[in-house]
Amino acid sequence: MELVGGIIGLLVGALVIGAIARFALPGPDPLPLWATVAVGLAGSFVGGLVFGALGLVPDDPSAPEATGSYFVAAVVGATVVLFLYRRFVQKRPLTGPDANRVPLRPRGLRRILTGRPHRFLEETEQADGEPLEGLEKLVALRDAGKIDEAEFERRKAAFVERI
Repeated sequence: MELVGGIIGLLVGALVIGAIARFALPGPDPLPLWATVAVGLAGSFVGGLVFGALGLVPDDPSAPEATGSYFVAAVVGATVVLFLYRRFVQKRPLTGPDANRVPLRPRGLRRILTGRPHRFLEETEQADGEPLEGLEKLVALRDAGKIDEAEFERRKAAFVERI
């Protein structure tokens, strides 16, 4: 029973740390709950390693001052992990006008494994809607790495025909 309590405590702590990291960085972050927990866990690991290597946390984790040190290390590590996720996965900067744009939703594991295109591509097959707005979204998909260049060119030709 202690193991279950420990796992639940670990997950709740990771959720709190991930939420603080999301709050610390400006701009929208439409991450699901499990991704916030993953950011908290990864940040705790990274922060603990870096702060431990630099000697900024006590060697004895049961020491009274250790709790605050480990918490700060975890929050800093989670913030760095979230920043790197935004920068390299979402391809968004931390500052400037592009920092506040809502990132595209990821394709999802099922779509990646089956090779199905992004959901937006299925929606753009219909002829209704504003073609220029669709073209802007298509460029964003290409820039985010969600679609390859051949798929982009094929869809762009379809948009140009509608204009």
